[in-house]
Amino acid sequence: MSLARSPWNPGAVFEAGGAGGMDRGMACTELPLDDAVFTSFCRRGRKRLREMQETFGVTLRLDRQQLVLRVIGPASNVQAVSKHVATLSGPRRPVSAAVWAELMRIRTSQGPEALVERLQDACGCRIHIERSDCEVRIFGDEEAVAKADQLLDELALKCTQDTIPTSDSSALSGPTLQALAQKSKISLRVEPCFLVVYGLK
Repeated sequence: MSLARSPWNPGAVFEAGGAGGMDRGMACTELPLDDAVFTSFCRRGRKRLREMQETFGVTLRLDRQQLVLRVIGPASNVQAVSKHVATLSGPRRPVSAAVWAELMRIRTSQGPEALVERLQDACGCRIHIERSDCEVRIFGDEEAVAKADQLLDELALKCTQDTIPTSDSSALSGPTLQALAQKSKISLRVEPCFLVVYGLK
């Protein structure tokens, strides 16, 4: 069974004009929530919503039927809540095997090789690399997500992969391959009769 979601334009913040029971200068909007964010609000209940209300100076109402968060308050505060909620959903973006391998290789690197950290600083969002699939999740507002997409596309142009045939890959030493990968700043995938090499061009 699917649950209906209210249509929503991310820019649709409506300011009151003194009618309808709201003071002039106040605004309201409805923020659609994906399943994970909605569940987190339900699980943590009133405490998390109360903390958000106190932090942003707004009134929040969770609609459990429409899966939306209704926000009422000063227009600038409502916009701030909209941006905050956008950072919670983390849209998924597929990436090539070469890009995924390079991101995994340097995910904990420091200094000049701290590519993930540089990407996050450049786009103003958090990038999570999925371990089981060639995809990433981007946590940030709409502008930051668009910037991250652009940077990932640029990275894709710099990454490549190649295949090296082998008579029997099982005969190759694991520690030797690991040392080679670290020295050459590449990633290796071992298949029965070939090696797949991932790295920068």
